[in-house]
Amino acid sequence: MGAANPNWWFITAGFFVGQGIQSVFIIFLTIELFFKNKTKLKQAYYFILYINCILDTLDNIAWLYDELVNYKVGDIGVAVAQVLIWYYIYSIGTWTFILSINRFTALAYPVVHAKVCEI
Repeated sequence: MGAANPNWWFITAGFFVGQGIQSVFIIFLTIELFFKNKTKLKQAYYFILYINCILDTLDNIAWLYDELVNYKVGDIGVAVAQVLIWYYIYSIGTWTFILSINRFTALAYPVVHAKVCEI
């Protein structure tokens, strides 16, 4: 593992705290988006954010797996985890752009946005 790095434990603790908060957020959005009939959160923005959080959690699980097996060469799990991490890193910009366009249209064109993003 990265125990040779003096900041490794601090980084790992931050990872677990952040993932815990994100897990609570995912549970909250799952309940709001899929189990409640009347909620103000059934908007395109929250669906996009929900998908982004799920993908980030998969990325975090892949990173944790890599750390636990110490990036073992020849392990198929490490190869899959590396591909997941690589694709997620390149998709962050796309998801952020989609969220920013959604917010821009909500502010600049509220009537059109309400019609297009109505779920």
